[in-house]
Amino acid sequence: MTTGDYLPPEFETPAKALEIRKKARRAIRLHRQQFEKAIKLGRCATQQRCRSGLCPICVRDLRKRLLKFLAEQQLSDRRWYLVTIRVKGWTKKIGDYSSFGPLRDHPSIKALLGKLRRRADGNILIVFGSIETVYRVVENVPAGKPFHLHLMISGLKKRVIKEAVKATFDLDSKVAIPLFIDPVGNGENDFVKAASYAFKQPYWKASYRNADDRHSKRQLPKSNQLAELIGNEGAHPWNGRLIILGIRFDQGTFRMT
Repeated sequence: MTTGDYLPPEFETPAKALEIRKKARRAIRLHRQQFEKAIKLGRCATQQRCRSGLCPICVRDLRKRLLKFLAEQQLSDRRWYLVTIRVKGWTKKIGDYSSFGPLRDHPSIKALLGKLRRRADGNILIVFGSIETVYRVVENVPAGKPFHLHLMISGLKKRVIKEAVKATFDLDSKVAIPLFIDPVGNGENDFVKAASYAFKQPYWKASYRNADDRHSKRQLPKSNQLAELIGNEGAHPWNGRLIILGIRFDQGTFRMT
């Protein structure tokens, strides 16, 4: 298996991950007085990775491991839906450096996974994805940092997924499409792109031309914006945003359950 078999063309390089890490460390150093709790991003060496969820190098490593595992298990052969969920009250305001709280262990996320499991009805259910946020800018005006879910789901019908999500969350009515359920295509790279999208690097600024624009320009945040995202996410391990069901992650290794 070659790297190209399981990584999308736009997957970040080690050099890019290192560049982002340096910027994150600088943002922490410059804005540490704004954090409600001390946040550190210490040494990360080849022989001893820090395995912090705030470290782009370690997150890149984990993303690679996940995508390689999915390819080795030939999971792209299954029927998948890419699901995006925007929840009411999950947006942090601009200027707010405080922690969102539990990430993958959020009670509502656990409740959703429980509902999905109960609705599987004997089918093989596989879920993976993440909770993430972006620094959102609309018409060059900062507009908040919405925490939201991206999930890849296989083993359930679209109607069942929709029912489970709506039974769990109060969706954000201010968003044009608070619940997006899209079937993943059968093209050669469709699954790899969707899988990579469902668990991304943690630091992004999404710029929109206007409030109705569904497509954003993704950029690296400026230092103060980056510091806000770091404070909002808080200290967590490299798999702290990763949501999985039907897959187990233990001691750096993925396996089916």
